[in-house]
Amino acid sequence: MKAFRVRIRTVLFTSLLLLFSLNLALPASASTVQDPDPVFTQARINFQSQLSLRDKASPNIFFHVSQGTPSAIANMMEQEVIIADQFWSFVRPINHPVQVYLADDSRINDLIAAYEPTLTPQGDAGGWLQNIASRITKTDNGLFGGGSPAYNRDNQANFMLHVGVPPPDGSGFWTQTPSHEYTHTIQRYLLGSNFAPLYTWEIEGQADYIGANFAGRNSNTAFQSYWAQMLTSIPAPAKGGTWSEVAIQSWFAKAADTRANVSTEEVSQVNYILGAIAQEYLVAKYKLTRVESYYANLASVINVCGNGDLPSHPQCDAMRHQVFFNSFHMTQETFYKAVARLAVTEFKWAAKTANSLSHDLRTYQSTPWSNLHPTVNPDANANVPVYAPSFTTLTKVAIGQQPLSDLYPPNIPAPNRTCSGNDGAHATLYGGSMTCTNGIWTLDPGQKIGSPGNP
Repeated sequence: MKAFRVRIRTVLFTSLLLLFSLNLALPASASTVQDPDPVFTQARINFQSQLSLRDKASPNIFFHVSQGTPSAIANMMEQEVIIADQFWSFVRPINHPVQVYLADDSRINDLIAAYEPTLTPQGDAGGWLQNIASRITKTDNGLFGGGSPAYNRDNQANFMLHVGVPPPDGSGFWTQTPSHEYTHTIQRYLLGSNFAPLYTWEIEGQADYIGANFAGRNSNTAFQSYWAQMLTSIPAPAKGGTWSEVAIQSWFAKAADTRANVSTEEVSQVNYILGAIAQEYLVAKYKLTRVESYYANLASVINVCGNGDLPSHPQCDAMRHQVFFNSFHMTQETFYKAVARLAVTEFKWAAKTANSLSHDLRTYQSTPWSNLHPTVNPDANANVPVYAPSFTTLTKVAIGQQPLSDLYPPNIPAPNRTCSGNDGAHATLYGGSMTCTNGIWTLDPGQKIGSPGNP
């Protein structure tokens, strides 16, 4: 692998073997606060159940750590990415590669210099990386966050993470970030990196709900604390007032025009929070496997939705509604009413709970990286050791697994996939046209498959 020409050290792990134990236990603990409702409880149970089924094989993750990033921070972020990768293996096979770029805020420009050339035009659109760098310079305490754009030029999943030094370890808003960003890679995997069929609340709400569960995975009280903090952070409705059932239903109804093009504009925090409650409802009622099948089925309306702009693609929303109904056997209108009732109940609970529980989640749980920070040096110019790998390099294919026949997202036409009964049909994938010939998708003469984001 070609070395970067900037001050960054590429730490390459090809199928990782974890040499330290991860604290994934989910101990029962006496909560000082009651859960707000049965939906909250059941969704939490379903998440924990899925976590217990994670694939413990070695992931195929390539970590790129900016030189000088404190090793404790790199360790923490890497642990969380690995756990998320194992968790999501029921959707995306664990032997598929993922490229992850890590840095503390003082080295964000080094990260960008290394990361940006790997992105497609779609993945780099809107100046989002420069926007992050600009925001970092405008805060005294640093920022934490990440980004998961379209697949890179090698057609591989990728995302970046950054954090101030020292990181706010007790904050769920920080500790949920790695799993939040990994969730976006799953969404892109299921939809061929095209978010046009997804509502923004489906994109960010799912990532926030999964991230919240990871942030508080070792204690239900910690999860309660983070959930209450998150709900109470919701901005007021645009027209004033409070988030009543009517206001929430109206918001969902107006959230249909998604315009999937990348923008530097901040996505409204309402999408994250109401979207997380909507995901909570779906996970409680249908479990994660059914929810992910719904996301996968939305790939069938990509061509109808175009870029998600409803005035120019008026059939998009009707097709989304049909996929939703086929997946869950309820209309979206009925779903919005149920989510609105749930949200009002949980907002009331959060208002009473947020200040009765510590905002530092370490009060209730030991975070997996709790012993990694004894001597983090906050001086960005100090001679902080470069991250040293704590893993053993294995073969590229995870032990006990066979390479997949292709690395394209599921549920879409791709070269050499079957298309039984559709001979003569035509399809395109990343700029390459195909024809169904003798039951197999076959590239047309002179065609080749490009990268996601170049349809």
